[in-house]
Amino acid sequence: MTIHEEPPTARQAQPRRHPLIAGTGRAGTSAPVRCLDELGLELWGTTPGGTVFPLNSTDHACIRALGFHQLLERLAHADVPQDLRMRKLERKLKSIWNNIRDRHPLKIYALKICLDEIRYRLSSLGGTASTGASSDTSGLPHTCSVAVIYVARGHTEEERKSIRIFLDSYKKYASGRSHKLYVIYKGFDTEILRRQTQNSFDAPHVAIELGDENLDLGAYIEASRLVEDDYVFLLNTHSEIRTDNWLEKITRPLADERIGMVGCTGSFESLSALSPLFPSSPNPHLRSNAIALDRLTFVNMLRDEKITKKFDAWLIESGPNSITNRIKLLNKRCVVVDNDGAVYEEEAWPGSGVFRNLFKQKAPIIDNQIREFESARFIQKLEMSFHAWGAIR
Repeated sequence: MTIHEEPPTARQAQPRRHPLIAGTGRAGTSAPVRCLDELGLELWGTTPGGTVFPLNSTDHACIRALGFHQLLERLAHADVPQDLRMRKLERKLKSIWNNIRDRHPLKIYALKICLDEIRYRLSSLGGTASTGASSDTSGLPHTCSVAVIYVARGHTEEERKSIRIFLDSYKKYASGRSHKLYVIYKGFDTEILRRQTQNSFDAPHVAIELGDENLDLGAYIEASRLVEDDYVFLLNTHSEIRTDNWLEKITRPLADERIGMVGCTGSFESLSALSPLFPSSPNPHLRSNAIALDRLTFVNMLRDEKITKKFDAWLIESGPNSITNRIKLLNKRCVVVDNDGAVYEEEAWPGSGVFRNLFKQKAPIIDNQIREFESARFIQKLEMSFHAWGAIR
């Protein structure tokens, strides 16, 4: 075996290409080896046949995960009439899983997500996949009014650019149901800048001016007190719509009285390392951007909250008394919806593809956190995904 050790600058200047990585390609062909450039391996070796062997356990986990990821992508796009190949992969992964159970946690996670994905695809091939969707498909009656509340915070140039991105996506994609758009203008350094932004927001809307002291969640609460609609759908500055009929898809599950809140993204992440006030992982919660729920329920459950610091907002989103947990105390469920309108119960969130999923991106509304994940290198994606879903129940 030949051992290679290169400084990062050399790897960036002359990316190395290899004919085979962890069984993902065939010798002598152009295999999907972009992972070497993305992973930035510190130490690796090659055999005369061209197979790459990373000599670091974390690198090994990442490269194996990417190899199976790419293999599954090929199988998904191929015309496979039976699940024989998938079952062989499942047996192989089970064997690997049993041998690495007590080793590096990232390595364990890398293989587990591949195994979970294969099992999901097997169940799909067998016609047994289930999202746990509500049985009610009629959607909210059109007599129910919906307020779309968008926070247009313009303190920085990046935020003002995000306002334009949201506006362009709002005009591009049909909502699928009637609604009123309320835009909260806040955080601008000057009145002139605020007026310029408001005048350039060329979509019908009702403008609301609020102070910048209560962060986005505080702004949602204040605006929800001002409007009179039945339901609210809450969006932060960095939101971007990515599908037609987005509002119809997102509000449809609320027709089921057993469902109390619908989100475009959810997570099992815990901030217990930051503070013992947070529940340990898994800590299922809907992220506080792009959520839909009954307006009065939202206002009443948070009427006494003061949200002036980021820590306050984190507690409301994922603390022990999070919005998600308060909805559950009302004996109602929280679900996520993907860009096809499929509804996922809590236990199915990790495979839904709406947040930090290595295999698919299906959030109907994205934001800066999803953009960060999409543009990250593979090793970073693996770590982000581990933090969001690592302790899968």
